[in-house]
Amino acid sequence: MNVCTYYSYYEKIGNNASVLEEIPEIPTTWVYCRFKDVVNYYLGKTPPRSATEYWGNDISWVSIADMIDNGVITVTKEKLSSVAAPLFKNKISLRGTLLMSFKLTVGRVSILGIDAAHNEAIISIFPYYDVEEKFRNYLFKFLPNIANSGDSKDAIKGTTLNSSSINNLLIPIPPINEQAQIIVAVDRLNEKIAQLSQ
Repeated sequence: MNVCTYYSYYEKIGNNASVLEEIPEIPTTWVYCRFKDVVNYYLGKTPPRSATEYWGNDISWVSIADMIDNGVITVTKEKLSSVAAPLFKNKISLRGTLLMSFKLTVGRVSILGIDAAHNEAIISIFPYYDVEEKFRNYLFKFLPNIANSGDSKDAIKGTTLNSSSINNLLIPIPPINEQAQIIVAVDRLNEKIAQLSQ
């Protein structure tokens, strides 16, 4: 497991200190971590459309259009044949995996309700350390804001995050039990907002 570096107003990289400007202040019990230090992730792939043998009814294949904002994916518009599996080098994401888009629609997140592969505009995210999926759920709630935050604008080219900008996203992380409390509080707030808008 990677060890997370602590951030305040500067970041130490080797023997050099780099100033981080305009990062929001966080409680003293929280820590800023780079995305690459707290999760493993991989990109998907789109098999050639001309190779009809790769397309079929065996493996669900997620595109951004299939991603339900803050929801669970249970069905996809397209599927692959089992012949396409080697193209993904056994990287078929399992049910419960957190997905995030980083091209076109930056920061859209969904959780897989089925095992599935996905295209190259989406990453599957696997926290290095997660207790009862609390950190996954915390990222699910806050990655859309983080991916589109001012802290990452310098790394965004158009509407696309590159691998370097994904790696360097700053994630404000509270203690694990506080993560769960924050999720509950946000859900309650969203419920109240939904009731008021009816």
